[in-house]
Amino acid sequence: MSLPYMPFFVGDYEGKTAHLTLEEDGAYNRLLRLCWRTPGCSIPDEDAWIQRKMRVDEDTMNNVVRPIISEFLKTGKGRLFSERQMEEFIKAKNKHKKRVAAGKKGGRPSKPLKNKETGETNASDLLKPSLSNHNHNHNHSKKVIVEETITQKKRGSRLSDDWFPKPEDEFLKPYNLTPDQLQNHFDSFRDYWMAKPGKDGVKLDWQATWRNWIRNSRQSRSKQNGRSTRSEINKALYEATTERSEHEPERTIRPGLEIIPASK
Repeated sequence: MSLPYMPFFVGDYEGKTAHLTLEEDGAYNRLLRLCWRTPGCSIPDEDAWIQRKMRVDEDTMNNVVRPIISEFLKTGKGRLFSERQMEEFIKAKNKHKKRVAAGKKGGRPSKPLKNKETGETNASDLLKPSLSNHNHNHNHSKKVIVEETITQKKRGSRLSDDWFPKPEDEFLKPYNLTPDQLQNHFDSFRDYWMAKPGKDGVKLDWQATWRNWIRNSRQSRSKQNGRSTRSEINKALYEATTERSEHEPERTIRPGLEIIPASK
């Protein structure tokens, strides 16, 4: 599976690549795009293949591309991949499978019930007015108005351009974050919520949302080293070795013998 778009987290990327030159940054971006478009979100660990697909000469391959690969990409089963990008690829792949499965289970809506004697639907009976129904509807209307008034008072808002989290030293102390790490978290938080469309981007308490972001970020990083994530990466790499690359239809890459050990 290959998606026409690639998730890109600007804050995280800038935090990890601020030391790169313009040429190195361009090479890393091209590597990420090449991985995303190749089956299994990974590429063969072969200099000749990479040099041809990256469209660079031998000097650029040795002095720019190979150092970027050594710094940012992981290896497994004879393949190169970005661990963060692989996680996003697996998420997108799982979502795609769920949508396909849900589409196969789709069906037609049920028809209105018919009266056995007349053959007519009983929908008209629902329209017959009565005093009890009138009183019920009147009371229900009052209840709806009250609920709407309460909802309006609690209505949230989108993240504003000038929002900044309040200092909470006691809350942040257990996380041992450096100023640079905290800034990277804030950049990612801001980019994510500013780009979030619709009602999902509206929150009642942005300070509380920020605290949850820090908590979830810590949990997410711990899960990245877990057995389930490593198992999914191994599976994706194995599938990549059995599929034909869309960039190189004339050859099939055989599975390697390397195994990525599952972390304990």
